[in-house]
Amino acid sequence: MDTSLPIGTGGAIIEALGAKIIRPFVPYGNGHVGHICRIDETSTETLLKQVTELFDIPYADFEGKRHDLLHRIAIVPGCGDVVADMQEAELLGAQAYITGEIHCHIDNPYGKQHTRK
Repeated sequence: MDTSLPIGTGGAIIEALGAKIIRPFVPYGNGHVGHICRIDETSTETLLKQVTELFDIPYADFEGKRHDLLHRIAIVPGCGDVVADMQEAELLGAQAYITGEIHCHIDNPYGKQHTRK
């Protein structure tokens, strides 16, 4: 599902953000799970607000540099905590990296934090 744009999570995020795919990255199986995309110019703060509303979540973890104007993002649905993928996204010009899960910091509805074993 992660590599299927028409019906997968990545495709849904790309569509919901009104993003345009520039190029795939993060090869996985018979496709790619990540995409470098262009979005309408926005700020980090506005993008954070947009994704928290989109996913109906109380907050989004943020790390790194805040931008007043950003237009190129990486979208990696599911587990996107691979440092090499984050570095590649940055080399490909991504100013923000949107992913669904970082194993080192996951909150469930009960407020407990879990780590991968």
